[in-house]
Amino acid sequence: MLKRIFRHLASDRPAPASGPDVLVNAYATVATLPPFDFPHTPRASRSAPDAGLADHLQGFSEFVMRDGSTMTQARYHLLSHLKRVRHHTSLRVPESALDAFGAWAARANAIMFFPDASIRDPAGNVLLGGDGTSCDFEARVPHPADAWARKARSEAELSGHGLRSTASLPPREGESEVRLRPAQEVWGRTGALTLVGVRAESIRRGNPVPVESLRERLPDGFAHLSPAERAFLQSASPDPALLERFGGRLEAARTLAWALSLDDDLPFPALASDGSAVARQVIGATPRGLRPAEVLLDALDLHHRVHWVVRQAYINGRNTVAGVDGGVVAERTRAFNW
Repeated sequence: MLKRIFRHLASDRPAPASGPDVLVNAYATVATLPPFDFPHTPRASRSAPDAGLADHLQGFSEFVMRDGSTMTQARYHLLSHLKRVRHHTSLRVPESALDAFGAWAARANAIMFFPDASIRDPAGNVLLGGDGTSCDFEARVPHPADAWARKARSEAELSGHGLRSTASLPPREGESEVRLRPAQEVWGRTGALTLVGVRAESIRRGNPVPVESLRERLPDGFAHLSPAERAFLQSASPDPALLERFGGRLEAARTLAWALSLDDDLPFPALASDGSAVARQVIGATPRGLRPAEVLLDALDLHHRVHWVVRQAYINGRNTVAGVDGGVVAERTRAFNW
């Protein structure tokens, strides 16, 4: 199929001595690009965290939603892919290398932009046509195989709890796409979340724990506070909305503590945690390594889908979902996405 596409795109250009070729832009989500094991002429490349890549992807996202386009499933999946892109490469590929290029794009988990302004999957199927509307029935935004399998397991677990998310909600990241934060950074962030959570809850109970006391007990956490969290700790009398907001950070702290194996279990998000128990678990603990990526991604994907269920219920006028604590889901999702 790719050969037919390239032959069509190259038909109005003079053929070089080596045969027709076409300029292609590939957008890959894998953390490490596979080798370019096919004939090609490189033009340009950018990889995260290059600021130029972020700007380019923002422009590409605006192109997908050009002229006030309505959000469709195809566009949503494309935009989700662009948020995960780690590498953009521009290259010319001769017709003779098309099969090898398609195989490379599949390994790179890449979508492709062609000179006719069409966006295509690794097999060459149109995800979004140059006219901004057309697409092929067979087209599918690529995801690693383990991400598809993880989505299926999450949906089965949701079903076991009497819940159901939409089948069109795409998978989250696969193992080849993620670069986990260093364990020491996760430990620092766990301390920061515990600091603000303990401070908020102690004020709500009328027995504020002094900030300096918290600094002594969790010194690593202070270096990982966000500006908003630092401002909260400096406030002598935070308003009730802030106390509720930052008190909930103990749920996020528990999530990261579990990721660091400080907690043996992260049960289904049906009930709020015991904040005091979370604090005791973190304060005085010794930092450990992160759980395996596959375990963390399993939890991320599951909570992503539970979060969707909670949000849909809210959109439909229901403030609660049986068997789910929406606040717990929100804080865990926040922690996993970080």
